[in-house]
Amino acid sequence: LTDARDLGLLGDHIARLRASWPEPGDDPLGEALVHGDLHRHNAIATPDGPVLADLELAGVGSASADLVPHVVAVRRYAADPDVLEAFLRGYGRALPAWPGFEVLVEAYEMWATAWAVANRGGSDELAAEATVRLDHWRPGRDSARPWSLR
Repeated sequence: LTDARDLGLLGDHIARLRASWPEPGDDPLGEALVHGDLHRHNAIATPDGPVLADLELAGVGSASADLVPHVVAVRRYAADPDVLEAFLRGYGRALPAWPGFEVLVEAYEMWATAWAVANRGGSDELAAEATVRLDHWRPGRDSARPWSLR
């Protein structure tokens, strides 16, 4: 359902991201065990303290990676920036000011785009969402509509 031109476009962006991938040790926050999709719905409050759930994206890497979903939520999904600020206060960190952080953000956006493209055949709504996300990567185009989480 995705034409060769769009697949090539995504492949080119992936190659650029891979070529500029930061070394985890260069992250000002260091290298750590990262959740990969850390947000409030993936942390469960228990009497013994918080427990993380949904660990399919967990691994070792740049500690800043756990900040990325919140940045993408604000930039792409029109989430309330105050939620990001509250998360950063609770996390005890500011957004890192290093070039590798933006590479991590773009990689997460690419992952979200690939999900939409892979699922575009499920409904007209998913097909429209895939187009909105693909527009982000197309030269000279960027959809004004926020991305949808569906």
